[in-house]
Amino acid sequence: MTNISYKDQLLGVDEVAPFFHLLKENIARSRLAMTVVFLKNFPVSDSENNDLYLEIEQHAQHYFISKIRETDLLFKLNEPNQWGIILMQSGERDATAFLDRIFHEKNGNDPSFVTNYQYAFCAMVAEIKTNQVNFYELLDDTNEVFHEKLSPWEVKINTKYNIPQRQNLKVSIIENNEIFRGILKSTIQKIQTKHFTLDIQDFVDGYDFIESGWHLSSHPHIVIMNDILPRKNGLEVLDTLRSLPNQKKFIIYMMTRRNSQTDIISAYESGVDEYLIKPFDLRLFKAQLLRTLERLQQ
Repeated sequence: MTNISYKDQLLGVDEVAPFFHLLKENIARSRLAMTVVFLKNFPVSDSENNDLYLEIEQHAQHYFISKIRETDLLFKLNEPNQWGIILMQSGERDATAFLDRIFHEKNGNDPSFVTNYQYAFCAMVAEIKTNQVNFYELLDDTNEVFHEKLSPWEVKINTKYNIPQRQNLKVSIIENNEIFRGILKSTIQKIQTKHFTLDIQDFVDGYDFIESGWHLSSHPHIVIMNDILPRKNGLEVLDTLRSLPNQKKFIIYMMTRRNSQTDIISAYESGVDEYLIKPFDLRLFKAQLLRTLERLQQ
């Protein structure tokens, strides 16, 4: 996210909605967190004095503007004395820490808050980890919370949107030995992951793999291949994949019987990510795959 300042513009709900839509799509692609904080302030005791309500609103608004970062976005909700803040690249913990700071300052009679009337805040926090969220549905959730009888300084956590959407991950097995190819495929199919849907295809050699066009997509792609194959061999496939504009999406495992230090160094210099010397332990292979999946989900 570029360092663009949104502080000086206090947008309304309808103006923020398309911006929110773009941000949530970026979350799905980049797997970065975003959290929305909704705030409401209210007088400690009942009053019909509209001037005091306006004074409270103005004080609180200016205070929020002074506390958010350049990349955060403060906007006004439709109800009086209610705001939203989109905290870029921040999780639920960051948002609650932010609220702790401003609530502590208000409770501690910070000079920034001196008005002719006592008032308090309540808040709702929603961490967004999926693009399967509608901005107006999120606002409905907020309205429900704010219509409850909340205690001063109470913070509600909305967990509906903090489960990441499963990402499609391609896995290709290129091995001419039919039995061993089937064993590898079965091993991978048994791997359980919360963050990815594994789409597994197997090929007899590199020629079939390249001709299939299976590698031509934007999805992250693990390629597990033998170095020696009937037609296009593993090294030729490696060269083809690493020459593509989006070559960084490929995680390449090279299977081989070559175990000299020179061969291993050459493979890594050519763009191999993992080097598997045959025969190898399937438990080791599975452990390496799980480590790769952990890196991809970060």
